[in-house]
Amino acid sequence: MKRNTFSALFGRAALLAALCFSGILAQGGQSLISQDRQVVIAPLYQSWSGDDLALSQFSTAFYGYSPLSRNSSLSLQFYQGATQNGEDLTLQGQELADPSGISDLHLLGNYYLNDMETLLGVGMSLPVGNSTLKVPEFRTVVQMSNDLLGFDVPVFGQGFNFTASAGWVHAFSPAVVGGLGAGFDLKGAFDLIKDIESEYNPGNEFSLTGGLDFVLNPVSSISTDILLTFYGRDEFRGNEIYQSGKKIQISGEFRQYLGFDELAVGASFRSKAKGNLVLGDLEREEGKKSTPNQFELSGEYRRRFSPTLSMQFLLESRFFQEGVDFPGGMLYGLGLQPLFKLNERFSIPVRGAFRFATFSTPADGTTYAQGTANLSGWEIGAGMQIGL
Repeated sequence: MKRNTFSALFGRAALLAALCFSGILAQGGQSLISQDRQVVIAPLYQSWSGDDLALSQFSTAFYGYSPLSRNSSLSLQFYQGATQNGEDLTLQGQELADPSGISDLHLLGNYYLNDMETLLGVGMSLPVGNSTLKVPEFRTVVQMSNDLLGFDVPVFGQGFNFTASAGWVHAFSPAVVGGLGAGFDLKGAFDLIKDIESEYNPGNEFSLTGGLDFVLNPVSSISTDILLTFYGRDEFRGNEIYQSGKKIQISGEFRQYLGFDELAVGASFRSKAKGNLVLGDLEREEGKKSTPNQFELSGEYRRRFSPTLSMQFLLESRFFQEGVDFPGGMLYGLGLQPLFKLNERFSIPVRGAFRFATFSTPADGTTYAQGTANLSGWEIGAGMQIGL
C-alpha cells in the first residue's frame, strides 16, 4: 500500500498505526527501515476565499529522518506558519487577528522486529508552539482548523502528546497479504486563551486498523483498509464537557504500473457517531453530528518524462453530509506535482492545486439561513529534499 506518509507521519495515533501497518505491507515482510538520511524543507502558500471568508497562510515544513540501525529510525518534524485574514473581515461581527509562529515539535521512533514481522512506533509532540492565543487569534484558529480547508498549520501548539503503535503483517499467499495495527494517543492539557482560565484537555484516542492487499498481477494491485477510532472525554477547567463519538473509516485503492508511469484510483468513506454533551452527572446526545459523514474519490497519475523530471496529476472529489456546524456540500479539486530530481541526493518537489466547494444550506433555517455558499482555494509551493 502506498500512502502520503509525509502528511500522515505525525498525526493521531490512528494515523500512526495506519502508517506502521501500511509500511509493513509495502515492504512484503522485509525490513522497512530506510537507510537513507534525508532533510526536507517545503514552503507552501495556501489561500481560501468565498462568502464571508478570506483566509491565507504561508507555511514551511521542516522534516528530518535518520536510521539508527538496520531496524530502527528516528524522525522529526515542525512547521513555521503565518496566517492572514482578509481586510476588515470579522467572525459573526467579532474581531479577528493573524496568528503566526512555529508549531509543536513532533518526534517519531520506529523499530522493526524481523522475525515477528512487526513494526513498533513511539512518538511524542513537544509543546514548543504557541498554544495560548489572544481571543481574536483564537477565532481565526477556529476557522483554520476546519478539515475542509486543509491548512498545513491549522493550530500552532497544543499540550504534550505521547503516541505508541504496533503493526503486524502476514502473507497468506503470494497474492494476498493482510495485517493488523493498533495505536494509542495520550493527550496533554494546555491553555487555550491568554489571561483567561481556559485549560483544555482533549480526550485520549485509541485506534484499531486492519487491511488486505491483493496482488492481481506483477503490475497491479488492490488494497483495502478499515480504521476504527475511540475517544476519551474532553475536559475544560477540570470538568468533563464532551464525549466524542466513535469513528470508522473504510478505504480502498487500485494501483497500476505502466512502465515507468503509475496510475492509482481510490475511494474512502468516513463516519463518526454523534457525540455526547456532558454537564456534571448529566449527559445528552448531540442533535446532529459535529463531524459530518464524508465520502471521497481520488485519482492520481504519475508520468515520468525523463530520469530528472516526473509529473503527478491529481483529481479529488469530496461529498459531505450536514453536521451541527457544517452544511452538506461537495468539494472538487485538481493538482499538479512536478518533481525535479537533479541527482541522487537532491530533488525539488513542486506542489500546486485548485479546489472549489459549494454547500447547500437547509430549508428549515434552524441552523443556517437557506441558500448556497461557495468557496474556492488554491495552493502553490516548492521545496528541497536533500539526501545526507
